Amino acid sequence: MGIIRSLCCAILLILFCPMQAQTITLAHEKDCETIQELLPEPILLSSLTHSADVAFSKEEFLYLVDLPVGSKISSADLCEAIPRLFQKKLFETITITVEDDGAGKGIHFNFVGLWIFQKFKVSGIWVNKDRYKQYYLMDPGDVFNEDKHEHAMRKIKEVCARDGFFNAKITSEFVRDVSTKSVVAHATIKRSDRFVMRDLSLVVRAEGVPADEIKEIEEHLDKKYIRPMRGTKYAKSFIERQARSIRQYLIHCGFLQSSIKLSERLYRADGAVRLVWKIDLNKRRIFIFFGNRAFSHYQLLDRILQFGRSAWIVPASILADELKVAYRARGFLDILIEARDEGNRSFFVIKEGRQATIDSVEIRNAHQFTSRLLQKRCFPSLKKRLLFDHGQLHEALDALTDFYLCEGFLDMKIVAHELVPLEGAHYTLLVIIEEGDRTMVHDLVIPDYPELEKQPLFLGIKRSKLPKPYGVAMMQEQKRWLMAHFEKQGYLFASAQSELQTVDDKTIITWHIDPGKQVCFGKTVVQGSSAFPFPYVLRELRYKEGQCWDQEKIRQSFLRLRNLQLFDIVSLTPISLSDSATRPVLVKLCRDDPFEIRVRAGFELQHIRQYQTFTGLAYKVGGTFIVKDPFGCGDQLRLDVDIARSHRELVFKYQYPWLLSLPIHSTFQIYDTKYEQPGFVGSKNDIYTVFQTGGLIGLRHQMRSLDVGGTIGFEFAETTLKDNASVLADQLARAINFDAALLGKRVPFLFVEPSMMIDRLDNNLNPTRGSFSLFNIKGMFPAKSKYSHSFFIKFLVEHSLFFPVRSVVVALRLRFGHIFHRQFCEIMPTERFYLGGSHSIRSYATDLAPPLGCFIDEKGKRCVVPRGGKTMVNVNAELRIPLFKNAGFVLFQDVGALSSDQFADFKLKHVAAGTGFGARYLTPIGPLRFDVAWKWKKQAPNEHSYNWFLTFGHAF
Repeated sequence: MGIIRSLCCAILLILFCPMQAQTITLAHEKDCETIQELLPEPILLSSLTHSADVAFSKEEFLYLVDLPVGSKISSADLCEAIPRLFQKKLFETITITVEDDGAGKGIHFNFVGLWIFQKFKVSGIWVNKDRYKQYYLMDPGDVFNEDKHEHAMRKIKEVCARDGFFNAKITSEFVRDVSTKSVVAHATIKRSDRFVMRDLSLVVRAEGVPADEIKEIEEHLDKKYIRPMRGTKYAKSFIERQARSIRQYLIHCGFLQSSIKLSERLYRADGAVRLVWKIDLNKRRIFIFFGNRAFSHYQLLDRILQFGRSAWIVPASILADELKVAYRARGFLDILIEARDEGNRSFFVIKEGRQATIDSVEIRNAHQFTSRLLQKRCFPSLKKRLLFDHGQLHEALDALTDFYLCEGFLDMKIVAHELVPLEGAHYTLLVIIEEGDRTMVHDLVIPDYPELEKQPLFLGIKRSKLPKPYGVAMMQEQKRWLMAHFEKQGYLFASAQSELQTVDDKTIITWHIDPGKQVCFGKTVVQGSSAFPFPYVLRELRYKEGQCWDQEKIRQSFLRLRNLQLFDIVSLTPISLSDSATRPVLVKLCRDDPFEIRVRAGFELQHIRQYQTFTGLAYKVGGTFIVKDPFGCGDQLRLDVDIARSHRELVFKYQYPWLLSLPIHSTFQIYDTKYEQPGFVGSKNDIYTVFQTGGLIGLRHQMRSLDVGGTIGFEFAETTLKDNASVLADQLARAINFDAALLGKRVPFLFVEPSMMIDRLDNNLNPTRGSFSLFNIKGMFPAKSKYSHSFFIKFLVEHSLFFPVRSVVVALRLRFGHIFHRQFCEIMPTERFYLGGSHSIRSYATDLAPPLGCFIDEKGKRCVVPRGGKTMVNVNAELRIPLFKNAGFVLFQDVGALSSDQFADFKLKHVAAGTGFGARYLTPIGPLRFDVAWKWKKQAPNEHSYNWFLTFGHAF
């Protein structure tokens, strides 16, 4: 009875008591065996929860584990999710608890986070901060390691010592964010004063060298290398540079195995360093050359020193053979060198002879091409009567081989080449070749993908009535195109193999394509300690999970995230998985500082436009205060203040990267500007002042090459004369053709400005091919009926085209604009079209292309002012010619015209033109540009005939 009672109790406990929760802790993504023990059989997932001691949102957790509640899951599903979690490099351990809750089994994840390094900041110095930061071995997003931090601090102290800051004090502290478990390391560098090199001494010792020679060497070293160091700031790099120079000098003196030792003694109280140079000279061997003209003494010595320190034991006869090789490579085919050793001296008597001259090139057995063609294509550097050079010869022979291979001679080979002597040192270069059979292609097929045969690259072969030569370059180009085509379709591991087949005496290229697996985008794993909401990261990505792989979408996603201006580091890296049709993407984001202050200042030389003489300095100061992500949605608050001699601007801007659920960049802006029109020709005073105060809402959507946007806003505009010009109000108004009744009136405007840009340039800073188009319409409508006559609609279209002709880039631009309004005099001066300046017609100063207005000032002097136009046409043409490295030369022609009222009002006298040239030097921020241009005709006798500009960036 006792046994039966115990058995019944056990059954009741099993039936009515809940199962004990099962828990495992994982520290590595490959702990699949432990997971299989936790879930030996599939279970019904009734709930899925998580907890973490680090910022890890529910949305990101559910996205990464991808375990639907209410469905059956197995250990394989968990094994697939765990690697994605560990790939974040955010968790030290993951604890999984499985518990029966009656409706199924619930799974709870508990994450113990790692401390993540976020940023390294350096303070205490103003310049060269990046030089010290490079020794910090941790990258943002890495697991924080205090040992690496301490190593970096020691390294920075060593660098300070190398720079002469021996009393430098390096302190550091950590700022830890518990919510994100991120660490910001701060280092404070107090370098104190830099030590000075004083009390330098030199000791030279040598065995078997006369004392007077040692003294002479010592005096030379002290004068040239040691004495210039006295009293200078200590720098280890400078000392090492001097040591290398000393060693090189000693080698040229014959001391191939000299020893240089340096001892330093610090006097910290005086901020000085004492240096003692100890030089031991051993095993001297002097090389003496006679008769050398083509090579200098140092060039021959450097050739010998290629043997290294063992050169002192190599017999002179062997060294002479090495020198002969150098001479023959330069064309001295009759070189004779007599060499002998006398003690520690080696003498070389050189009879160079005459340098070989190539009078002609003869190519034998060339039946398919004329010798003249081959010489022109392959031997341009070996023209008639050119001095022989071995390097140029091999380049020419390689060019000959490549030419034949591209023309279908796959078995071509150079049998021999030699110099056939003529009279004196004149030779004929004889090249003997075997052309072999020529392979000609009659057709091309791609059996598995016949639609690709219609592509332009293959149509040239298929439609040709004559066979084409089978060339290596042609096949490489076809293969590159095929691989790129399939890669765009998501076939990242495609292979393309060509085969030559002969059918009915016709040679056919057959491409065998194995596309492999089509790769799709997998999950996105976000790394870094950023607390930026995970859903906002996903919405910035241009790809979706399950889409075919497209590298262009990766690039666009990177640009979207970078343009948020919230992150110090942005990177997108595909995670390679073998034998997988999906490829996850690792997105690394490290937040930048939430607040940023930028200060800017500058000066420029101003000149009177008419006489091109400098008249003073123009200043510009300003600053920007930025709050990044103030509301946690990728937004930005920005305040810009700029003050210049003729310009004042205050702008408050709020930017949001989305409009509702659409990827449209939104801008809300309030501004207040003051602009003073620069003085008329012959005067240093300003003419009038324009005030603009208002606000706007801007929307912008950017695609691959298309940028569409628009603004709508409200603005108060006012044009006033300067106080000292008020007596000339009527004359100035007539001169610029402006309604005097609008002067001093604060006119409210409602404006709308849509725009569209199409950018197909290969490089925005220095384009060589492509096009750029701009379409812009601006409508301004007065809000008060009494100013209703001041409305206008401004239209502007611009198109630029760039294409290369060999190494020269041809650049063309056309601009056309028109303001739809009845009366020109009622258009605000700041809204009119102007020509003249570094970006339109360069023979005229800024805005001073005709038509111009004139008036008589209070002193009776005739003054000229810019008037602008209602209609504008401008054409620019440039030839951009590269010279060497980053330098270039430009020839340009600028033409344009302005009209005040109707299209038909264009007059020949109002056509402005300029012809000129310029120089360019490419820099990381764009080309540095100098242009000078001459007018076709002058408007006034005292007008300057030319104008020049020095600025950054191309004219267009």
